[in-house]
Amino acid sequence: MTSDEQVMGLQLFLNKTENHPRPKRPKTKKVWTNITNLQSPRKPEKDAFVATKHQHYHTLSAVRLQDLRAEDASRQTSDEWLNNHGLVALHLTTRDLVAMGNIQSNDETINADRIRRGDGGSVQHELRRKPPESLEYDLDAVTDFECKLHAAITDYTLRIKWLLQSSRRVFGMIKGENVGLLLDASNTNMGYGRDQSYRNNLIKLIDEQLSAPHMKTLFVATYGTRTSILWPVPMTVNGRVLDELKTFIQKEMQPSGSSNLLDGIKTLLRQGRRMLDCIVIVCGSCPDQAGPHIISYTEQLLAGYETPRLHLVDYDSRNLTVSRFLAQLANIHGTNSFHCYSTGNEATIYTSDDIAKILKEISIAQVMFEIYIQMNKNVLTCQKLN
Repeated sequence: MTSDEQVMGLQLFLNKTENHPRPKRPKTKKVWTNITNLQSPRKPEKDAFVATKHQHYHTLSAVRLQDLRAEDASRQTSDEWLNNHGLVALHLTTRDLVAMGNIQSNDETINADRIRRGDGGSVQHELRRKPPESLEYDLDAVTDFECKLHAAITDYTLRIKWLLQSSRRVFGMIKGENVGLLLDASNTNMGYGRDQSYRNNLIKLIDEQLSAPHMKTLFVATYGTRTSILWPVPMTVNGRVLDELKTFIQKEMQPSGSSNLLDGIKTLLRQGRRMLDCIVIVCGSCPDQAGPHIISYTEQLLAGYETPRLHLVDYDSRNLTVSRFLAQLANIHGTNSFHCYSTGNEATIYTSDDIAKILKEISIAQVMFEIYIQMNKNVLTCQKLN
């Protein structure tokens, strides 16, 4: 087909479309409605099983958050345990007791009206400047407070009894999963017939605490004139490793001269500072170096490190200077702890950190109980006068 024929064909097509135009579709108008007046579709009811499941999940989460399980309580330090069971956690403080009271009805009505009028700031200022002379208490709430206070004191007493049992009495409670053990093997600590009871207590410590399921790694060293390590690196805790440690303590650990504690701390921190979360130092003799020198060195070596925490044990040294030195060494960091064991004076064990903190909580609870008794006396006096 030539170009002329193509042009003629295109011209005929255009003429045809002009003579027969395409019909236009009529536009339909949309009717708009107010959607706010329409009834929303009914939501499906929540499945009762799903709701119960969610409720149980949140309950269990709350329990885990508060760490109230018995097996966890056996691994907690006194600070951690009191975070869940202390007077503050149980809302048994003086502030809680005062908060339970209500201002007398007339004053409460007047103050409520003033607060509604926007005068809350001045009401608060007046109450701080001149507190109410008396508060009204609900009898059931006060009785419940007394019962909780009795239960708390009982729990604290039971916790102390638990801390005084078995290896916890001798070495305290070992906190950690990757533990370093620095043992005093000096002539003073292992001489004069002390070595057999020392070995027996260490075996009991291994069986009761160091072989616990949560334990991961263990590193052991002894110090005398020189420091000796049992293994070159921290070892994974298993039956073979624990048997090897028991054999070493029963047969191979021998008195080895003076008490070079500083060298023992150097060795243990150099070997396991980055791999251990707790170092247990058992000291039964007066160190060769001056206490302030050891404290200063250890503080500088651990500066900037959150771990390892130090657990310092005064093992029957019967020396007040050693006890004070170890307590001061524990104070260089808030997570450290001190434990004192003595066969000559049983009362010294109550200076141990874990026990002393619970005894302090008991004394505060007893003060709270005295306040409660005094409050009851005032109530009875008012009733007699009326």
